[in-house]
Amino acid sequence: MMKTRGEKLLELQEVENDLRDKIAAFKAVKKELELTSPVRVAKRRLDDARTTESEVRAQQQDLNLEWQGVIEKANREEKRLYSGEVTNPRELEALQMDVEHLARRRKSLEEQALELIEEVDHLSKESEEAKEAYESVAEESRERQEQLTAYHKALRSEIAKQRKHRERALEEIDAGDLDQYRYVQRLKNDTHAVALLQDGICSACHIEVSAAKRDMVERTNRSALSTCGNCGRILVT
Repeated sequence: MMKTRGEKLLELQEVENDLRDKIAAFKAVKKELELTSPVRVAKRRLDDARTTESEVRAQQQDLNLEWQGVIEKANREEKRLYSGEVTNPRELEALQMDVEHLARRRKSLEEQALELIEEVDHLSKESEEAKEAYESVAEESRERQEQLTAYHKALRSEIAKQRKHRERALEEIDAGDLDQYRYVQRLKNDTHAVALLQDGICSACHIEVSAAKRDMVERTNRSALSTCGNCGRILVT
């Protein structure tokens, strides 16, 4: 059955609105795909945790080396102190002070070593937690990215189809009718220039039209365009 002039405009309106929605969705999906991925944030957190842990472990190794050096030197100095090799009182006093200093240094290093052990243990747990969080987010993000990519591809295909549909619809519409359609769109600042007349009521403004207007719309549905007396939209039965 041949479409009426109003039905052709209604079809164009539906196609254009659907196309507009799909283009908006396409842009939104594209933007989300381009945004910084949560995976990158989780990966950065993991890298930072591992870097901090590595730095503290390096401090721990340096401290252990110094601690071993202090022990070795303290052992040598104590051996000299009690060996009887040094007999000069001043040298003995200096040696005694050196041994005491090394003992204090050794104690300080041991306390620092204990603190570093606790810190390394804490950082190791943080690194493990960051690793687990990264792996979890990576899996979730991978699935989300795959879904978005598939949706993005589907939207591109649907947009191309709707554009062709729109071109075909435009070819069937009289130039004067199209001008009136665009005029109503601009006038109402709305994409809906065509409204259905259902049970005598305009589907756009929900106002009942007069019996005379209803009869006019039904009689001139194929030969002319009629508009709602309230909102000015083109009426289609």
